[in-house]
Amino acid sequence: MKAGGKLSLVRTPAFGSDGHMLFNENGTAIWAPIVDRFLAANNLVQRDRLLDAPPRPAQLRTR
Repeated sequence: MKAGGKLSLVRTPAFGSDGHMLFNENGTAIWAPIVDRFLAANNLVQRDRLLDAPPRPAQLRTR
């Protein structure tokens, strides 16, 4: 029996000093279109617009 799946590597430009931070509200404009392309390629439901960024927790707000 064969098993497997499709793999797609998406390279993005550098994002701050830690690439993991791409997946926060500041990176939505970068990662949301990538997710949308994945959804479309797999015949899955897409959003009508970008997600609204949630409010930042008080301890992370700059003064």
